[in-house]
Amino acid sequence: MAMSSPTRRGTIFPGNSNISSLGKRRTEATDRLSSSKIPKIPDFLQKSQRVRPPTLPLKANPKSQQFSTGSRFPPRQKTSASPQGFTCQRGNPWQAYYAILKEDQDGGEFTIAHKKEVQHPVVAIKRESYTDNSQIKRLTRCSHENIVSLYRAYFEEGSVYLIYECVDVSLAEIQSTPRGKLASYQIAAVCQEVLQGIRYIHNELKILHGSVRVDNVMVNRNGSVKLANIGQSMLKGTDSSQNEQKDFQALGLLMIRLMELGTSLQHPDSIELRKPEEWDEEIKDFLNKTTQSPGDVLQKDIFLQKSPDSHCLKPLVLITERSIDRFWEDCME
Repeated sequence: MAMSSPTRRGTIFPGNSNISSLGKRRTEATDRLSSSKIPKIPDFLQKSQRVRPPTLPLKANPKSQQFSTGSRFPPRQKTSASPQGFTCQRGNPWQAYYAILKEDQDGGEFTIAHKKEVQHPVVAIKRESYTDNSQIKRLTRCSHENIVSLYRAYFEEGSVYLIYECVDVSLAEIQSTPRGKLASYQIAAVCQEVLQGIRYIHNELKILHGSVRVDNVMVNRNGSVKLANIGQSMLKGTDSSQNEQKDFQALGLLMIRLMELGTSLQHPDSIELRKPEEWDEEIKDFLNKTTQSPGDVLQKDIFLQKSPDSHCLKPLVLITERSIDRFWEDCME
């Protein structure tokens, strides 16, 4: 029987001709890739380029207690920060934010935008006017479960841009839907949340809100109720110790708007019901107390015990989002 020769194993190295053809194919592929249209990645999504560190040794600036390396670093923009960490920066917000759309709500015109970051945090930006620099100094960070959060601000000559959290619908928009008439327990839920917000503004910020209306009370999809336009209240800076009952009286007028819309439109400064027989005694008693009772008394009122929680407002938000027709303008390029 013939013996088969053993199989030889080894690595076959390409010859010069193979290497040349391989290099040619690689060059052709590179040319095709460079000539194809590739979508441009926004600057803020690209990886930041490495910055060469400054030449050592650094010189210490004893006045500012910061390191200085001459003109290697650009000058800082002028900012002012409160003890709470709020930043009010000179300029406008459009270097840090992309405008998405302008939206006309009952509380005014807002620009919905997102920050130029990978996470794309969405905010609502509102432009207000100011006449004195002392107004700018009143602005401070505001974060409370019943206040639309104010994150920061930008200011330039005569204008200040307030950066708020983005919220969903207003009570005015809820009321414009076919299911807009609230039940007694739903009104109790609104009043309980609004009262908490008013008391925070009075006790912590030491100012009046001054504009407690259905178009300034926002409701989110999770049912949370928030007072809007707190930045405008800060710019006005009305001392809450002067007449804090004004905000509680405004809560009474808001209740009338929710209970009897027609009566509120005909008599906007009255809390007298045209059909009081349609409402229980607890809500009518609470309504009358808003004219003279302080906040701590109102918060303990038996009427507020009717509130199951603000989550009971979630169905109203769902209906509102599907039925309202807001005016908006596309801002994206």
